[in-house]
Amino acid sequence: SPSFNMGLGPLSLAVLGQIVVFFVIVVWCEDVVKVTVPGLGQLRGSLNVSLWTKRTIYQFEGIPYAQPPSGELRFREPVAAKPWDGELDATKFKRRCPQALLEEDMNEINRTQNIEDLEDCLYLNVFTTQKPTLCSKRFPVMFWIHGGSFRVGSAHGFRPNHLLEQDVVLVTINYRLGPFGFLSLQDDNIPGNMGLLDMVMALQWTKEHIADFCGDATQITIFGQSSGGSAVSLMLASPLTEGLFQRAIIQSGGSLCDWTMDHKAADHALEIARVVKCNGTNQQIYECLKNVTVYDILNAHSTFTANAIAKYHQVTVNGGNHAVVQLAGKQ
Repeated sequence: SPSFNMGLGPLSLAVLGQIVVFFVIVVWCEDVVKVTVPGLGQLRGSLNVSLWTKRTIYQFEGIPYAQPPSGELRFREPVAAKPWDGELDATKFKRRCPQALLEEDMNEINRTQNIEDLEDCLYLNVFTTQKPTLCSKRFPVMFWIHGGSFRVGSAHGFRPNHLLEQDVVLVTINYRLGPFGFLSLQDDNIPGNMGLLDMVMALQWTKEHIADFCGDATQITIFGQSSGGSAVSLMLASPLTEGLFQRAIIQSGGSLCDWTMDHKAADHALEIARVVKCNGTNQQIYECLKNVTVYDILNAHSTFTANAIAKYHQVTVNGGNHAVVQLAGKQ
């Protein structure tokens, strides 16, 4: 019967097959980059390009800098991430931190919270234009803190394609938001400012490891917009960040903005706790809250915010999701 024949014999077909396999392997390798971070493990990243000049960008996304802040670590200062076994896939962003968003987002949180650790979100991303294994020089580091009223947002929305037209290394981070990051009883049970402490730990990670990505640990600039700018302002005032960065850029925010600080944090925390039926002493409230589901805490915070806006006729209510002057715990 008629057939489509190019006249290739068995040997020619075998050679052609090897060429195809070789080509596929070469292309695949060019899209992957690896680096070993001493004390942590090996990362597998990916490649991108800058917007205008198409510089190669080596990107490592979803690197854990702290352990999941769930269970006994909820409402506590972050604990450094453990080393991992084998090769860690750093080719895509990881989960954003829990946040109250649209109804469909809340429904998704409610659906998945029993099968996934939704609080496993403390990851950072590193972008560099030098192949980490072939650094010719150390570039200054830009450390980005996203905005979002300390309630919403993530590192996911901030890509490197514009900034890495210049000779810099970019770091972007997730940090705890809303009640998970800023709820405070203003005592040692729930001291507050967990989100700010996440930023400090991410800075410590950057200071220690950025040289492995061709970054200069003595030239770190922190910058942020809106609540991220307020966070930068607070980082400038904190003794915890001494020596962790050299420069700062504050964009559309600051520690003196009236919306940055919650001046009735404990009262607001108690109101939120009552919505989820956590009552008693502060110790009992903490023990109760750390076992409440992610969905119920977010829903309680949204309920409190809506009630407070109706009560006080304010567009913005800071309760439960903004920085506090700590009276206990880490200062």
